[in-house]
Amino acid sequence: LIEAGIGLEAVLQRLRQKGAGWLLLAAVLLPGIWALIWLHPYEYIYKNSLVGGVSSAYTQYELDRQCISLREAIEHVNRIAPLGTSVMVMRQISSVVPYARPDLRLIDDREPLRSAEYILSCTWHAVGDLGPQGFERMYDVQRGEAVLSSLWQRLPQP
Repeated sequence: LIEAGIGLEAVLQRLRQKGAGWLLLAAVLLPGIWALIWLHPYEYIYKNSLVGGVSSAYTQYELDRQCISLREAIEHVNRIAPLGTSVMVMRQISSVVPYARPDLRLIDDREPLRSAEYILSCTWHAVGDLGPQGFERMYDVQRGEAVLSSLWQRLPQP
């Protein structure tokens, strides 16, 4: 990073027109600023284009290790779930408690799946396909192709 700053300063000193220096600085800074705006509030998952950006990094790295995206997922549940719905949160229940509606019954993954009407999971927990257990994936928190967390809903019983 220091070497990049020294190199940028050397280039700016060689430019004769002041406007050209501002254009160069804008060209250097704008891609990073745009990425931070696009990823908000998940700026910490930023991966540069050398890795292929967030969409490519999704298959190679754990992007949302702290499961911050569960907040957006529980806010979606708050909007759609009937009163008293049971919501299972895989491994990170404490991160959704402050954001869940008071009437929701939050349970952790030690309970059997049959006790949940919705399941929230962070992608890096790799819960796999819950379809065979009677659930349908209905909502993903994502940026680009990177899925940070998923919401599963129990299918109606015939």
